[in-house]
Amino acid sequence: MKIENSLEGYVLLWGKMEETYEFFHAHIHRFCVRRILRYWLPEQADDDFIWHICMKMEVEGYTELPNPAVEPRKCRDLIITLMAQYTGISVMKIDIRALNKAYRMVFGGNPLKRVRKL
Repeated sequence: MKIENSLEGYVLLWGKMEETYEFFHAHIHRFCVRRILRYWLPEQADDDFIWHICMKMEVEGYTELPNPAVEPRKCRDLIITLMAQYTGISVMKIDIRALNKAYRMVFGGNPLKRVRKL
């Protein structure tokens, strides 16, 4: 899977996120960071890579993520962290506007308005 910091790359990642959620839900698998990374990047997703992603996201590897279409915040954080870790760029250089536009293209609506207030 090719990961790039562009609108097309983010559309691909959001689509893959929804596809992965549906696949795991249908097969009764936990939709968590560890399983997502191992499913998307089987060669690169070793324990160190997963550990770095989880530490930057401040979650545990088996913490279940919500449905990206309903509550996208954690999945958005995963995409941002994966982009930074995989490409080696700073989080500050990630194109957040393209990420949000890609979400609207895949799911419709604004990801920031779908965040549940605590």
